[in-house]
Amino acid sequence: MSKEYEIVIPDESFVLVDSEEDGLPAKIKVNENLLAFEPKLIFGWHLSIQFTLQALDENGLPTAEESEALSDYEEFLNENITGPKVKPNGLYVGSVTWNRRRELMFLVHDPEVADKFLKFVCERNDTPRGLHYEMEHDPEWGKAMGYLQLLGQ
Repeated sequence: MSKEYEIVIPDESFVLVDSEEDGLPAKIKVNENLLAFEPKLIFGWHLSIQFTLQALDENGLPTAEESEALSDYEEFLNENITGPKVKPNGLYVGSVTWNRRRELMFLVHDPEVADKFLKFVCERNDTPRGLHYEMEHDPEWGKAMGYLQLLGQ
């Protein structure tokens, strides 16, 4: 017998954080409304999707044109991974842009659904930038909390 949970999916509210790593600037976008979300185990899989950026400034960050080129595609991925608002399969944590790459982060309920979609996307081979993804079981949100906790600083 499985346990049932009643959950409320918070609206997305993003905070932008400027950071630095290895002497290079980083831009971090984090959904602040996930910080207090419970129960975390419902979305117990951490999904990371990474792009290699093409048009860059001198600090390894994307130009305005590059950001615009990826914007629609990132929205497409977000909509298909998270799914409907009423009963989503994922929560969009945010993104990190640093050193010629952008990483999108999600917390996923059913990893098979997300994996099937991303394999389909990769097999179509029509992404605006090559992408790589990794998904791992993380019921305590250890990976995501590293970014969410930036909001308390």
